Amino acid sequence: MPKSLPQRLAADTCGEFLAAAECRYEEGLTLYDAGWRAGAIYLWGYSAEMLLKAAVFRAMGSSLRDEIRKDDLEAARSLARQNNLRWNGNYHFLPGWAELLLFVRTSVPGLRFRDVSLGSTIQFHAIEVNRFWRETIRYHKNIAYRWEAARVRQSVEWLLGNVQVL
Repeated sequence: MPKSLPQRLAADTCGEFLAAAECRYEEGLTLYDAGWRAGAIYLWGYSAEMLLKAAVFRAMGSSLRDEIRKDDLEAARSLARQNNLRWNGNYHFLPGWAELLLFVRTSVPGLRFRDVSLGSTIQFHAIEVNRFWRETIRYHKNIAYRWEAARVRQSVEWLLGNVQVL
């Protein structure tokens, strides 16, 4: 008998986050085209989250294959809190991940962004997605406006298109 989907999941790694971010983005496009804009936003929000988390852990020294565990997530959250970065305690808080990415990139020699405006652009897109997305929207029947979905899509597309420089 074949293994079930949960049994086939790979470990959480930066590489898996990046691959899954692409998949959730594409699935979001399918939902959007079918008129399910809230579902598209839901998947696109996770895409943004995985892109930001992969960037943070890469900046902290993880390879694409290193497993990201619960204690790694907690260490990232603790680092943010110790340095008075914006963090609401939720592992899905996109502005917190963006701010942590900028902190790590400016704190580690050789990791500063070449383009000084890149940091504020990353923060803008994280905040923009966060304006319309929460992991809890899955529990509600609300219908997203077309303009809301367009704003989230644009920001996620920017993150995906710039993943190499994050």
